[in-house]
Amino acid sequence: INAEYGDSVRWTFLLRVCVSLETMGRRRMRMLQKIKAKAKAADGEGGGSSDEEGEGGAKKRNPDYSQDVDAAHERINVEQLSKKEELFQIRFIVHKARKLAGAIQSPLVRIHLDTKVLRTKPRKGKNPKFNETLLFSLTKSECELVECPVEIRIIDSAKSVQYSLIGLYKCDLSIAWVSKDKNLFFKWFALSNPDEPQDGLTGYINVSIQIIPPGESAKEAPRKRDDEIDRSDNVFFPPGIALQPGRFIVKLFNGEDMPQSDKESFLFNTKKEDPVKAEIKRKQREKRQGSSNLNHSFRKHFHSN
Repeated sequence: INAEYGDSVRWTFLLRVCVSLETMGRRRMRMLQKIKAKAKAADGEGGGSSDEEGEGGAKKRNPDYSQDVDAAHERINVEQLSKKEELFQIRFIVHKARKLAGAIQSPLVRIHLDTKVLRTKPRKGKNPKFNETLLFSLTKSECELVECPVEIRIIDSAKSVQYSLIGLYKCDLSIAWVSKDKNLFFKWFALSNPDEPQDGLTGYINVSIQIIPPGESAKEAPRKRDDEIDRSDNVFFPPGIALQPGRFIVKLFNGEDMPQSDKESFLFNTKKEDPVKAEIKRKQREKRQGSSNLNHSFRKHFHSN
């Protein structure tokens, strides 16, 4: 009995020691959390949170965003933005997509804005035209609105969820905020698949983004020709991907039935002459050339960068 009683005392003592150590550990964790919270608060008073800012108080860039988004944030004066929450309307006009990669059956566009998601109807082909408007409502301050995340996705609705992603582009609303009247019209977004980075670009999508402040109405998109929209400087590329210069090589080998030319023929084509003199020169050229034509052989390469 004494032996059993002694064992129970020892187990009780060990249990109390374990509980005491666990209690001390929890107290220590709470103290460390309080110290970290005070340090973050001090950093915030000194010019920003340590989680959001890097060395020298500079804000850390999102690695998922391109340099175009960084350039937009640099143009925004945060001190002039309101911190009062208001109801904003965000309008996305999905115009068309082009050069979608892979075996595509029914592509559709899905736009994620903050915590909300809207999508278009499915279309057909690798160059579908959507021409649909997706309207979001957000209650935020201007400071929060310009950093509101946007994700433009194209998925194949005919495939399973695991393999449905064709490509996406990530940014925030700053790119529309810095545009004229907060309207970004007919912008091309180059798409990539983060799960398959070796595939490079997987297509392009043309979208307009409009930020409609409270009490204002949406402006109609201006009419633009295709050559005004389809320009290389009208494309936002994802990070790590940029335009590469192309090189075209044209080879000329030989030519047949080419009339002989001389200086007089060029002068005749570029200068205005008396009709009588022009007719005389024409007959003289025909006489020299005769009815035969010359065959020429070319062995030159023309390079164009």
